[in-house]
Amino acid sequence: MQFGNLGPGNKTVHTDRIVDISGLPTGKIFSPKEVSLATTRLQKTGSFRVAALSEVDEIAQDGTLDIKVQITEGPLRRYGIGAEVSSL
Repeated sequence: MQFGNLGPGNKTVHTDRIVDISGLPTGKIFSPKEVSLATTRLQKTGSFRVAALSEVDEIAQDGTLDIKVQITEGPLRRYGIGAEVSSL
């Protein structure tokens, strides 16, 4: 069984970007470890409140297994302040 397509459920983030961040090897041999690593990569971006990947219920006729992405996107913009003090 091989990885199929990634089907993100996103609103504002471009689908291509989610596919790039996840890094799932479409067409390669399926591995639950790769799914776990892809989930971690999406979570580490800080752009999503929740990111979860799961396999679809049925294998496609071409022998691939599509992956569903369930994400809750974070705030569109975040602001921060930094300061540095030095003395001699």
